[in-house]
Amino acid sequence: MKSWLVVIGMWFSYMSVFGQYPAYFNYTIENGGPSNEIYSILQDKQGYIWIGCDAGLYRYNGVRFEQYTNPKLTARSVTGLCQAPSGTIYAYNFNGQILIVKNNYLEILKGWNKDVNHLSADTKGAIWVSSSKGIIQLNEKTRKWKFTADLNGDGKKDLQGFSNGIMAQKNGTLYYLFEDNLIERKNGKCFIHPINLQNPFFITESEKKPWVFGLVNGDCFVPQGTKYVRKSFPKLIRLLEGKKLTYVQEIGSDIWISTHSGIIRFSKKSGAASLYYPKIAFSACIKDTEGSYWFTTLHDGILRMPNLDYLSWNERTEAISNDQFSHVVHGKGSIFFATTDGELGEVREADEQLKVVNHSIRSDIGALYYDSIDNCLFFNKMNTVYRCCNGNVEVLNPFTRPVKDFFRLKDGYLLATSQGTYVYSFPKDGFKEQRCLLQDWSRQFIEAPFCKSIFVATNHGLKELANQSNQWKPKRTFLLNKQITAITKDSKSIFVLTFEGKIYQVTGNGNCKLITKLDENYHAVQLNYHRGKLFIATNHGLIVLRLKTGAKTIVNRYSGLNSNNISGCLIVNSSCWLSTGKGLHKLPLSSIHKNVQVGKIILRNLLINGKKVGKKPVYELNYSDDLKLQTDGLSFRSNGNFNFAYRFVGDRTGWILVPASVKEITIPRLPLGNVEMEVKLIDHENRNSSNRLRIKLVVKAPIWQRWWFYVLSAGLIIGISYLIFKRRIKQLRVRQELRLKQLQLENELRLTQQNALKAQMNPHFLFNVLNSIKGFIYENDKKNAAKYLGDFSSLVRKVLEMSALPSVPLADELETLTLYINLESMLLEEDFTFQFHVDDTIDTGGVLIPSLLLQPYVENAFKHGLRHKKGSKQLVIQVSEDSENQLLIIQIQDNGIGRTAAGEINRNQHAAHESFATNANEKRIELLNFERGEVIGVEIEDLISELGAATGTKVTIRIHI
Repeated sequence: MKSWLVVIGMWFSYMSVFGQYPAYFNYTIENGGPSNEIYSILQDKQGYIWIGCDAGLYRYNGVRFEQYTNPKLTARSVTGLCQAPSGTIYAYNFNGQILIVKNNYLEILKGWNKDVNHLSADTKGAIWVSSSKGIIQLNEKTRKWKFTADLNGDGKKDLQGFSNGIMAQKNGTLYYLFEDNLIERKNGKCFIHPINLQNPFFITESEKKPWVFGLVNGDCFVPQGTKYVRKSFPKLIRLLEGKKLTYVQEIGSDIWISTHSGIIRFSKKSGAASLYYPKIAFSACIKDTEGSYWFTTLHDGILRMPNLDYLSWNERTEAISNDQFSHVVHGKGSIFFATTDGELGEVREADEQLKVVNHSIRSDIGALYYDSIDNCLFFNKMNTVYRCCNGNVEVLNPFTRPVKDFFRLKDGYLLATSQGTYVYSFPKDGFKEQRCLLQDWSRQFIEAPFCKSIFVATNHGLKELANQSNQWKPKRTFLLNKQITAITKDSKSIFVLTFEGKIYQVTGNGNCKLITKLDENYHAVQLNYHRGKLFIATNHGLIVLRLKTGAKTIVNRYSGLNSNNISGCLIVNSSCWLSTGKGLHKLPLSSIHKNVQVGKIILRNLLINGKKVGKKPVYELNYSDDLKLQTDGLSFRSNGNFNFAYRFVGDRTGWILVPASVKEITIPRLPLGNVEMEVKLIDHENRNSSNRLRIKLVVKAPIWQRWWFYVLSAGLIIGISYLIFKRRIKQLRVRQELRLKQLQLENELRLTQQNALKAQMNPHFLFNVLNSIKGFIYENDKKNAAKYLGDFSSLVRKVLEMSALPSVPLADELETLTLYINLESMLLEEDFTFQFHVDDTIDTGGVLIPSLLLQPYVENAFKHGLRHKKGSKQLVIQVSEDSENQLLIIQIQDNGIGRTAAGEINRNQHAAHESFATNANEKRIELLNFERGEVIGVEIEDLISELGAATGTKVTIRIHI
C-alpha cells in the first residue's frame, strides 16, 4: 500500500506574543455607562461606586448609574473623588468648583474661587486641597478654610504653588509635593525629602509612606527609614519606557501605575511588573470589597476585572484570528490548543509565550492528542491525520475516518471515530487501518486504573477493551445503551459523564454508582479528576464538584472568564487550562475556591402611600396603606443578575423574589398586627447577601376587624336575628293561615263540585226523563226508548267521570252538554231547535275548562225560559276565541220568556224555591277565581225587542286559557 507520510512543515510559521490578560466587564456609554472618558473612581463606605467623568458625577449601585447634578455647576467634567470619615463625598470640576455630596444631595462649596489640583481627607474632619495658591485646609463642620502659608517648614511664607499631589493619612500625616521635594508634615513639623527629578512626579495613594514616580521614564523614589532614595527596578523601567503616567495607586502590596498605554502592576515585595492592555489609556483604579478590580480609562469607559489571577489569550492579542477554542492538551512543558477554524497554537509553561501556527487549510479539528513517548502532536482535519514533531508536520493518512480521539498502544494506535473504534499501525509502518474493534460511535479512550484494559466512551455505553493473546477485543459493557460524553479516572475508578448529564463512578467489580445529575440547561462535554474534585466543562461555565461533600463551585464570566462556553478542560500542576468560546484561560487552582465576599443590600427609602418616611424603629400603617421599598443591591460580581427577596417572619409563604431591575419593591399584602419584614439579596450564585434589612411594622386592622366592631357586630347580628326570627314566625303563621284557608277553599270547591253533580242529577229531571222513556216503552216506540235510554246512561257516566276532575277538554264538556240537551228536548211538548257554533280555530281537544261548568246555564234556559214558552223554542250555543286577550268565549242564548216572566211564574208557583244549580255554580266560580285569580267571568243579558217585549236570555262566559 502506498505510504502517505508527507512532510508539510513549510505550511506553518510561528508568531510569538505576550498577551495574557485578565477578562473584564466593560461599562461604556454604549451599554448604559455614564461615559467613555472616566477620570476618577471611588468606592464609598456603604459600598457604592462613584464615578467622575466628562459627563459629570455618577453613583453606581450594581444595576444602574445615577447622576448627581446641581444647576449651579459651571462645568460638567468631575474628578478628584475622595470620602471623608463622615461619609461625605468630595470632588471638583475643571472650573475649580468643589462638589459636596451629603445626604444624597449634591451641593457646591460656597465662597470657593481657586483652582484645584487634588483633594484628600484626613480622619480629623479636614479636607486638604492642593492648589496653585498653596495648600488649603477646609473644615467639614464650619465650611471654612485656612491657608498653609509655610509649605516647607522654614518659617517663611511661600508664594509659589506646586505641581501635583496631596495625601492625608489616617495617622494624621500629610504628604504633598513642593519645589521638587516631597514634604512630610506630621504633628506640626515638616520633613523635606529631596526628589531630584527634572519632570513632574506623582505620589502614590497609600496607607503607608507613599512612593514617588516621575511622569515619564520610570524614575522612582522609595521610603527607606526616614529618607527617600532613588531605586531602580529593571522590569518596571522597561515597561514604563516611553509611557506617560496619569495616576499611581497603591492597593495592598501592589502599586498600580496608570498610563496612556496600559496599566502596570508592580509588586513592592518581589519587584515583578506586568503590563495589562497596552492599547488602552488608563486613568485610575480601585479594588472593591468583593475583590474585583475597577479600572477607569480615558477612551474605553470602565473595566471591571473579577479575578486578576485568571489569565486569557484571545483576539485582543492580535495574534489569534479566532477566539473560539475547541481543544486543549498538554505535552512536554507546553499547552497545545486548537480553534474551531483549524488554527493551532502552543503556550509554553515557562514564560507563557504563545506561538500561533498559521495553516493554509481552514477546517475544524476533530481530535488533538499529544504522544508523550515520541513527543509529537497528532490532530485530525477533514478526515486527514497529521503529526507535528519538532516543528515538522506530516500527513500520516489522508483517508481516515472522522477521528475523535487517539490512544497509543505498544504496537500501534487506537482511533475513536464516529464510525467505530479502529487499530492503526505506527507511522513508520504507514499509519494504516488494521482492524475494527467496535462499530459504535466512539468518543474517548482512557486506561483503566484497576486493570490493564482500555475503556471507550461510545454512544451505546462504556465499553471495555481487553488484551487477549496480543489482540484487543471487546469484553464488558457498562451503562448499556447510554450515550457516554466524557470519561476520566482517579486511582481506583472511572468517572463517566452521560449525554443526559448524569455522572457515574464505575469500579473494577462492575459497580456503577450515580454521583450527581447536572441541571437540564447544563450541557457538559468533558471531565477531569484532580485531588478529590471533578472539573466539568459545560456550556454555562466550569463546574468543580467536591466528591466528598457534593458541593459545587461554578466558574463563569462572573468569576473572570471571557465566555461561559467551555469546550475543553485540562489540569496541569497547579493550574486549570480552559478552551472557551472566547479564548484560552489559565486558572490557578488555589483561586478557584477562594472565598469571595458576597454583596449587600441597602435601604435607600421607605415609602408609605408614595411619601418618603424617615428611619424609625417601628413603622405604623393601616391595612390599606401602600408600602414600597427603594433598595440597592451592591453585588457587582453579579453584574445586575441578582434578585431581591422579602418575607414576613413567621409567614408560611416563604421568600418572595423580585428582580434586580425594579426600582421599587412593592409589598402587595400586609399581614395584620406586629410583624417583622426581612429583605435580602440573592446573587447570581444563589448566595444570600452579607446583611438583611429588618423592618418592624405595626399594621392596624381594618375597622371590621377591631374588638369594638366585633361587639357591635355581634349586637347587630343578635338584633337582626331576633327581628328575622320574629318576622319568620309571623310569615309562618300567615302561611299557616293561608294554608288553612286554602284547605277550606279546597273543601268548599269539592263541595261545590258535589253540589254541581247533584245539580246535574236533579231528581225531578231524572224522574221526568225516566217517565218519558217509560212512555216510549208503553207506546211500543222501541226506537226512541232505546235512543233516549242510551243518551241517559251516557250522560250519567260522563257526569260521574267529569265530577272527579277539576278540568276537562272543551270537547268533552260540549259532548256532555249535547247529551243533556237531547234529553231536555225530549221533555218539551212543542218544537225545539238547537244549534252549536264552534270556531274552527279552536283546538277543542287541547283547551281545558272547569268540568261541568256550562250545564247549569243550559238548565236555566230550559227550566226558566223555554219550558214556559209557547210555540217555537230555540237554543243557540256559540264558542269563539279572543286570541289577543287569551280568552275562550261561550255564549248560551235562548228565545224563552225571559228572566222577568220566569221569576214571576216561579214566585207564583214556588215562593220559597231557589235555583240549586245556579247557586252552586256561582259559588264554584267564586272559589275558582279566588284560588287562581280572575279566570272565569259570567255575564247574563236579557234580550228585549224593539217593542219592549222579552225575547230571551243570553249568557256569556269568558274563560282565560
